[in-house]
Amino acid sequence: MRVTRDGAVTAVLVVALVTWAAIVVRAWDTWVEMNHASGTVAVLADAALHGEAAGHEGASEYLGALYAPPYPLLVAALKRAGLSWLHALRAGSLLSALLLLGAVAWAARAAGASTTGARLALALLAACNLFKVATLGGRADLLAAAFSVLAVGAWLRDRELKGWACAAFAAAAWACKVSEVAAPLAIVAMSVFARDGATVARFVLRFALACVVVVALLAPFHSLSWYAQALSTTVFAPPNLSNPVRGPAELLRYLASFAELGLVAVMGVSALLDPAMRRSPLRWSTGAALLVAMGVLANRGADHNHLLTAVALAGVCAGAAWETSPARTLALVAVTVLLPAAAWRDLWAQSRYAADPSAKRAQVLAVVRAEPGPVLAEDPLLLLAAGRRSPISDPSTLRSRALAGDPRAQRIATETTERRWALIVLETDAASEAWYRDFHFGDAVMRPLRAGYERTGDADGFAFYRPRATPTPSP
Repeated sequence: MRVTRDGAVTAVLVVALVTWAAIVVRAWDTWVEMNHASGTVAVLADAALHGEAAGHEGASEYLGALYAPPYPLLVAALKRAGLSWLHALRAGSLLSALLLLGAVAWAARAAGASTTGARLALALLAACNLFKVATLGGRADLLAAAFSVLAVGAWLRDRELKGWACAAFAAAAWACKVSEVAAPLAIVAMSVFARDGATVARFVLRFALACVVVVALLAPFHSLSWYAQALSTTVFAPPNLSNPVRGPAELLRYLASFAELGLVAVMGVSALLDPAMRRSPLRWSTGAALLVAMGVLANRGADHNHLLTAVALAGVCAGAAWETSPARTLALVAVTVLLPAAAWRDLWAQSRYAADPSAKRAQVLAVVRAEPGPVLAEDPLLLLAAGRRSPISDPSTLRSRALAGDPRAQRIATETTERRWALIVLETDAASEAWYRDFHFGDAVMRPLRAGYERTGDADGFAFYRPRATPTPSP
């Protein structure tokens, strides 16, 4: 039987989607890919459920609460519907992933892609390791990327930006993730290059108004002071050290690590180099998304989740250029070989992770539940899953805010010095000085912790610390 190009692309898409779904099902009841960043989202969702506006005076929840409210509110709604914290985060990621897949298909068709081209764009995204890991991570990146891709799709359908759709989607993307500004940057840059002042002025005005509306609608959940606090943290107390070389270096590392990501990059760049793409919103949007990602990746601790928008838009580019690509046969061979291989690789790896008994976190949760006294956990999600509330939301921003003299961060350090925590749960041994000096908690918390607490056990990869009978002198 003769296999057509359309049939081959469709088969690859089916394989990518089926293995992605299998990964989600296999990991559903485990904590695979969940970490303290997922806990930050959950803490903000918990604050919303308790009627607390993040950023209000006296609340400690804002420490590390750099996530804007839309995604935490989605998680809060799922939790209120009866899901556990783990499943609420899982469901939020899954819904966001489905929205992103729909946005990619819609944007590809808006860019002129055939049905096969749209399927190719979906296959490139669904087979990508970054997308599958993000689906399990319980974070806002997928939702923000989906709105950005929708904004680009609206721009492709309304090149003169006479409508409100592009501005509204771009504002929604920014509201989900403050660094998600690829579409506005691309529109401003392209309009300036084309000397189209009317279009850029129209968009900027509508984008600003849409952002004001979004902020007003979300004010009950994020007070206005939160935005000032988030800006202060980002500018004056960034959670991590940065190096401008790290951004491009990380991008190259990911390209070398994941063959399917390299394929997306090659196909996307090949499409964008077509002279017909010179004035296409896709060229400018993909370039802006890549520049934003490299800027964010310059921060130590930033991960490949910031590449999702660029990967999705590169897939849209590849899909739009599929029918006219001069190297379509070669590209088809690469697609049919690399994407199923990547799908199988990730299914095997994630199934192995999910099969590990520690992936259930049953033992560490049992210890936290059984502790009658106050507990501090490096991963706030542990406390929420155990039926407690967390005094912090992000150990990395706790570190930077303590260095900046924030009284709420210093209160956590003071309570540690006074040995008020009956139990402290760390992700690694407290002796790991580089990790805790440069990333989590910081010396303000770790010095008194090392002096006043001792390791009493471990479970599921977490270390337990309880107050010493007699504190040792701090160095």
